[in-house]
Amino acid sequence: MSTDDKDIDIYIKEYYNDYYDNELICTMGNMLEKLNKLNIKFSDSSLSGQKNWINAFGFILEHLMMRGRSDKLSYNYTNIYLNMLDYNMNVEDIQNKINILDKVLGSTKMGKLENQQKNKITGYDLAIKLGIDGENISKTEYKYKLNENDIKMVMDLLCFQKKIFENTKNIFDYLVTLISEHSVIEAYQCLTQIDYVGDKLAAFTLRDIMFLSEKSRTIKLKPYDYLVLFPIDTRVNQKAMEILGIDEEIDPLILKIKLINLCEEQGFIEKDPLAPLKLNAGMWYNFENNKSKIDLEQNLEGKT
Repeated sequence: MSTDDKDIDIYIKEYYNDYYDNELICTMGNMLEKLNKLNIKFSDSSLSGQKNWINAFGFILEHLMMRGRSDKLSYNYTNIYLNMLDYNMNVEDIQNKINILDKVLGSTKMGKLENQQKNKITGYDLAIKLGIDGENISKTEYKYKLNENDIKMVMDLLCFQKKIFENTKNIFDYLVTLISEHSVIEAYQCLTQIDYVGDKLAAFTLRDIMFLSEKSRTIKLKPYDYLVLFPIDTRVNQKAMEILGIDEEIDPLILKIKLINLCEEQGFIEKDPLAPLKLNAGMWYNFENNKSKIDLEQNLEGKT
């Protein structure tokens, strides 16, 4: 089925701009507010530089926490783990946090499933173990029982942070350097080597780094680079099938290739090398925004 270039253009421009302003920048601003306890407006420079290493860690963590559950729950989990860090930490402090998380994981592995559930730690209990003053956090906000896979992922991300701490220190800058001077694939592999981080989360994180980093936006992407910068979740999958006129489920890799080729065939990549990534974000935003409106309308109808 042929797809009109005007149909694609609205996702690349209008819906992408909505995603950038209302989702990406807004989310980063909220994260910085949590980290700094101040109402700080997000800007590109807020993620870069050694003094902003926690901001960069928070950006990566928040993206990797989007693991198929509700966004609100993922943000709550992110906030729990972000509270374990402060700007004055050194390598020894980071290793200490890793050790505490490792002990917590060991205490949850007790044979039968019912014992595992019983021994799951809450966000509040973990905060206390990590040395956070219990009076400074809300038991209600931190009531959630923590997911073992999340803890493993956070531990591995902290190990990555420790590895680069004495040099670059800033994870965002480290990945931008790989993208702009070496290889997008290498940056992708750095993320997928973290426990419980697969193609979707790595591509999602790197795609948004491309949007936020001026340095990354200047590089010439190779055809296969787009594949590891193009996350496919259920929202993008459904919107892609709609745009391409496909009725049956197909392999996500095939969807990626079809949409990237569509951008190339219609000349969008020549005008804007990030066009496929903007299409991806615009598709997600359009589907999520329409879904929210439909849910609201159905809720209102149910109350009348």
